[in-house]
Amino acid sequence: MDPIVIFFVIIIVVSVIISILYYSAINNNNNSPPSQPKYTSSKPQYTPDYEHELEYKKNKSVDISYNTTHNMPSTYIIVDVQTTGLDYFKDSILEITAERYDEGIKHDDFHSYCKYTKHIPDEAFAVNNIFSSDVNNAPSLRIVLNEFLNYIKDYPLLTYNAEFEMSFLQYNCITKLKKRINNNVINGLELSRENLPDLHDHKLSTIQKYFNVVKGPKHSYNNCKTINHLYHYCIQREESISKYGVAFSSDPCELNDLEVNYLNEFVKICVRNKIKKSSLSIRKSGKYLIVMRNQIPLIKFKLNGKLNYFLIDIPYNKFISECHTEIECASGSSNEIGMTRVLSTSPEQMNEFKEYIFTSKTRVWSTQSF
Repeated sequence: MDPIVIFFVIIIVVSVIISILYYSAINNNNNSPPSQPKYTSSKPQYTPDYEHELEYKKNKSVDISYNTTHNMPSTYIIVDVQTTGLDYFKDSILEITAERYDEGIKHDDFHSYCKYTKHIPDEAFAVNNIFSSDVNNAPSLRIVLNEFLNYIKDYPLLTYNAEFEMSFLQYNCITKLKKRINNNVINGLELSRENLPDLHDHKLSTIQKYFNVVKGPKHSYNNCKTINHLYHYCIQREESISKYGVAFSSDPCELNDLEVNYLNEFVKICVRNKIKKSSLSIRKSGKYLIVMRNQIPLIKFKLNGKLNYFLIDIPYNKFISECHTEIECASGSSNEIGMTRVLSTSPEQMNEFKEYIFTSKTRVWSTQSF
């Protein structure tokens, strides 16, 4: 065979082999799985504001416990704390307010902003309405805490959310002053849940509306005023429950024997109609005894004179056409327009008229919120 021909045949064979190897390598690379990107969590990780992790762990482990009490003393100090956030170990105290009360009457107060030069978070400002100008030149927290401890002495402390406020106060007293707050602490939030169980929530703003507390220009003083209303109400409630089985919604007073008998029977009627006893309260208005459920009147008694009766909230003419009763009834007086007097001779007679007390949607003394 011609050498030239052999040479070209060899070149062709080598080229074919090289091509086969090259394309085989490419295919192997294309069939291999693509490399996966490293997983990064979208959840932001909290990084302590401390220089070293050991310092963070040390501060986080501070014992912030405090002394709780369920006693309700007549002399106490209400405490309100405003902060930059919810975490006692990384957020700062901006304001401390304290007011000393005796028998519900304010005697004196303590108030101070605390130095803070960073930007106040928008979420915090929306709650406490504290401006940077209020705290930029304020005394240091160390100074304020020392003055605060001198003010509260060993008086019982009343705060609304004790867990929140005491964690900030205890933590900062320990880390900055090497001192603990050993006062007994009353938790207003627990009092609210126990004594106002039917509220849709127990925010302090809800309590403020419930007691119609008039707002002043300062947020922290409004809080203290509201907490005092709640506390005074709870004390009165305890006193009247122990005496009459139902709480007074206003200043407690003495009930005569007939009022007590009718009250006790009416409470039984309420319980049989699935109304919680804890939701009931009473108040006196002139000669009337009024029983209410969540501040809504249910029934009105006049049981302290020559003429004793309870009121049905329906005009007399309409009432006698609807209700056939042997009990003597009469039209209401000028102070009782649109109502009917039921001249009852025994508490048990109220059972006959319970539909007029519990089912009306338009009558003043009805349970419209059921």
